[in-house]
Amino acid sequence: MVQHRLEKEFQQENPMKLLSRIKKVQEDLLTLKEQCHELLKAKQDLIDKARTTLVGKRTLLQQMQASVGIPFISDSDDSAFANFNQIVDEGEAQVRSKTVIRHEIISLFAILVSY
Repeated sequence: MVQHRLEKEFQQENPMKLLSRIKKVQEDLLTLKEQCHELLKAKQDLIDKARTTLVGKRTLLQQMQASVGIPFISDSDDSAFANFNQIVDEGEAQVRSKTVIRHEIISLFAILVSY
């Protein structure tokens, strides 16, 4: 359906106008690609900082508890820590999958432009 619509549109348009539209879309795609990369990098940085900060603070708390003889919850028994790790892992998986999706979109666009 999309291919049929594009073919019909290309047949009715002025070739110079089409070329101009294609170049504009290519420029927009480059801008979107850069913005997507920046967003994914920022999201990964946030995930990394959250993990580093919270894990570091948790480790420090456990060391303080051990030094005064207070028992602490192990990683496997700490549901909040397990939930945190699950959320971070899911966030990292999203970043990886969005990177793959972004490459697929770019590839599809390249195919469309080649028609």
